[in-house]
Amino acid sequence: MVADFYFYFWNHIVFDFKCDYWRKQGVRTASVSLYTRLTKQWFEWQRDLYVRNGKCFGVYELGKPVLYLSDPELIREVLVKDFHIFTNRR
Repeated sequence: MVADFYFYFWNHIVFDFKCDYWRKQGVRTASVSLYTRLTKQWFEWQRDLYVRNGKCFGVYELGKPVLYLSDPELIREVLVKDFHIFTNRR
């Protein structure tokens, strides 16, 4: 019973609160199911995300927002022009 409450609390309150970042920023949000991540190679599901969502979209990795860019001009703008704004790049 306590485990059920904790699971509900984590999924519906904490995780939903964390996964609101990209919507607030106006960035398209993509989702990848856990089944897809476990059954496909990482480059397959990332390629599928780029095909489905375009040049710029956000995902959540364990609740952490991650921005995916595929357009060279957008990448240049983030890494060169707006370098001081995006502090946590990887």
